Amino acid sequence: MQTNFGPFSAESTFQCTQPSNPYNLAPRLGADGQVMLAAPEETSMKFKMLALAGFAASLFVLPAIAHHSFATFDAEQTVEFSGTVKELQWTSPHSWLQITVQNERGEAIEWSLEMGSPRGLARSGWRPRTVVPGDEITVTLHPLIDGSPGGQLLRVVLSNGEVLGE
Repeated sequence: MQTNFGPFSAESTFQCTQPSNPYNLAPRLGADGQVMLAAPEETSMKFKMLALAGFAASLFVLPAIAHHSFATFDAEQTVEFSGTVKELQWTSPHSWLQITVQNERGEAIEWSLEMGSPRGLARSGWRPRTVVPGDEITVTLHPLIDGSPGGQLLRVVLSNGEVLGE
């Protein structure tokens, strides 16, 4: 039986050539492992967009780094006193502990003590209800430079003797 190969004979040979690339496409590997063609302009545009996104993200990081200044606290001085918890504000980026302390004249003075972030506090044993209003505690802190009643909380001793911080 004779097979019909149309205009070609059984002895015809074919020459394989590279496909034409009229758009100057650059080869790249696709997700399925196949070679794909992408325009150089497309690759360049993706790089530019990625660079722009990275730059924009860095603008958001800088204020976060800048706000972590401890210049308002007197790091050379450490103060310790006892007081009564008024409120624990479990908030980001910093939590706050409000306590009432009696001064030398017996007047109640409210102190605002800056703490770390809720996530950092949780890693060191704090929970949102570790202290509640009315708890008697002893605190160690770096006071504010201007002398107002506040500071950076370093350590708390709870009424049961448990120590949190440092």
